Amino acid sequence: MNLLILDFLSIKTLSVESLLDLFEKHKQASWFSSKQFPGRYFILDADNPPEIINVDYQDKLDIAWPESEKFATFLEYLGALQDEWKTRVIQTIEQGPDIDFLNEAYRVTQIEFIKGETPWRTRAVPQSTNQFVFEDILLFDYLFLFLADLGEWFKKIRACKNPDCARWFMYKRPKQLYCCDKCRLDFHNRERIKSGDHAAYQRKMRRINPASYK
Repeated sequence: MNLLILDFLSIKTLSVESLLDLFEKHKQASWFSSKQFPGRYFILDADNPPEIINVDYQDKLDIAWPESEKFATFLEYLGALQDEWKTRVIQTIEQGPDIDFLNEAYRVTQIEFIKGETPWRTRAVPQSTNQFVFEDILLFDYLFLFLADLGEWFKKIRACKNPDCARWFMYKRPKQLYCCDKCRLDFHNRERIKSGDHAAYQRKMRRINPASYK
């Protein structure tokens, strides 16, 4: 399962591009509003704004284009939101969920259960799905794991040990410290270079096989 909240926390540099990648991966619209900016719809792709935003609506919405000062302020807010959610996820990993917070998340996101043909197809969705209110989507993403009885998954979340990555991921093995093999190899290679082991290995191999190690 791809969790929006983990991918949001993993963004190292918040930008138009990184947000578009996030929304595309999770099949979300490339425009959204935020509770901290009431009534504003932030258009992320200035060249190709959503069809819903046409000339007739331009004067009715408070639009923050990517190059505007307003959008820069919004990115600062998203950075603070990242820090807030990192703290919350870490606290959940270490202490478990805050019941009061879960109840508030349930109330705010206005969960509606959609029944399928069979009980196991029942699913939970936010009642308001036509507007991308970013804070509510994060809340729902967090809350859904507990609604689906998957709260234990939080104990499997950690940040990649490779400092150049630091991506948040859900490990498959308890000893897994890196999000992927590339990060593991990059980290250990850098450590070997820093300690001098790599240079010693190169000198040794030049003696053994000088044709291959010049």
